[in-house]
Amino acid sequence: MIIFLDFDGVLRREGDPKYRINPALRLLFEQTIMPFDVQIVISSNWKDAFGLDTIRKCFVAEIAARIIDRTPTLSGQINDATKWKEIEAWLKQAKPYPQWVAIDDKASEFPTNILPQVILTNPTLGFDNVAATALRRVLQRSTCESPLLA
Repeated sequence: MIIFLDFDGVLRREGDPKYRINPALRLLFEQTIMPFDVQIVISSNWKDAFGLDTIRKCFVAEIAARIIDRTPTLSGQINDATKWKEIEAWLKQAKPYPQWVAIDDKASEFPTNILPQVILTNPTLGFDNVAATALRRVLQRSTCESPLLA
């Protein structure tokens, strides 16, 4: 399972210092995904400001090792679904096509038919217990659908 991870409004609350991950939100995210076999692709615009090695240093080692890539930046295609277009471009090059979920605070970044695969956070709260519960459900369901368990 791939998690496409945004930072602003997810691991950084609206009003927190710019380019600073909130330690409590990061800890809850890390605790939520720790028991699951997931990889992380950075879909945040922070990917354009920082390299993956710098971003990895924001997380505990086990989670940092799961950060495998970032979505491409598609210049000249700015509209309401830019985030989705970047995720879609990443997915098109992935072989085999992975199961995925996105965590973001902006529904406008995704077409309505994709929203069921997006865990939306409240940007003033970030990745809270509601988002953690939703992510846990998605990850548990994907584990149960594994072909090894069928």
